[in-house]
Amino acid sequence: MVFDPLRASLNLHWLRPDNALWIHSFHQTFGNFCKDAVSSGKSSIDIGCGDGTTSFIMLDGEFNKSFDLYHDVQINDENLNSVPERSTTGSLDDEKGDFYNTYSSNWKDKLKIEIEPVGIYDLGTDWKKPLVDKAIDLNLYKETVVHDCNVVPLPFKEDHYNYVFSTIIYWLADTKKTLKAINTIMKKDGIFAFSSPKENITDFTLSTLISDYNYPHLERLDRGRHSNWNRHKKTKLEWENDFRECGFKLIDYKEFNSSLQIAMGETIIRTLLKSYLVLYKRLLPKNKDILQEFKDCHVDEFYKLLTPFKDLAWISKKEHKKLYHAFFLQKI
Repeated sequence: MVFDPLRASLNLHWLRPDNALWIHSFHQTFGNFCKDAVSSGKSSIDIGCGDGTTSFIMLDGEFNKSFDLYHDVQINDENLNSVPERSTTGSLDDEKGDFYNTYSSNWKDKLKIEIEPVGIYDLGTDWKKPLVDKAIDLNLYKETVVHDCNVVPLPFKEDHYNYVFSTIIYWLADTKKTLKAINTIMKKDGIFAFSSPKENITDFTLSTLISDYNYPHLERLDRGRHSNWNRHKKTKLEWENDFRECGFKLIDYKEFNSSLQIAMGETIIRTLLKSYLVLYKRLLPKNKDILQEFKDCHVDEFYKLLTPFKDLAWISKKEHKKLYHAFFLQKI
């Protein structure tokens, strides 16, 4: 059976199809790089691994359809309401604002792996311990380290890693400082791949698209996303200047994440998670078949809606403005 990253992602993120599509686009863009890294026999590191599930699917791993992220989340008024500090600090300084920053028996008890990934990383690191604890249960990393990558030097071996992958570099306070630190831990000619939002991404946020309506609950819908993207967006030229200063050369470049994908993701009402969790509390464990039937129908419908994004020819059309950079760097 051919692995379907979109279906695997939707089963995991069935209440957040925007996140599922996000993982699918990462699989399209970085999947081959990551699979080559873990199957090469050379040293590899996943920086900002989170709970490991994104990298798990990017390595063609698949969870049983009965498992998803919503068995173990924190949803309350504190992290559903708009928090002014969240707009200025970003989620890396906001543990309570992260729905998934929790680890309990619900995670380990419900975790079921259907297909093992094609390989494992030597090291996974993230600054949130509950997420690292979740990642450990996936057996995706030979070793894990809890570390805030804003703090350099990084506590990893110097001149050691052949492959480095990260989805969080642009979140960090001083990206140039972190790039230099990553260069230090890499072997000569080692490859580093990461993503970053482009300069035009805020043209497609909800805050931009409905700004003329003065909708009174826009902040609750947005939850700081527009401010975060506005702070993190950079042009390709700006990044290239940083690369040269930090001892890297650009060896490959891609653009991904369609403007339609971002705009559709902006329409997902994240605060509905609280109401959906009523199903988990009321139906589990005695009526899990009802919950599974509901989930299967939900996944099937969103799969139909998102299937066009599997078509590379379709998402390559000029109407799809690409809003994210994918950089592949080599240490000089």
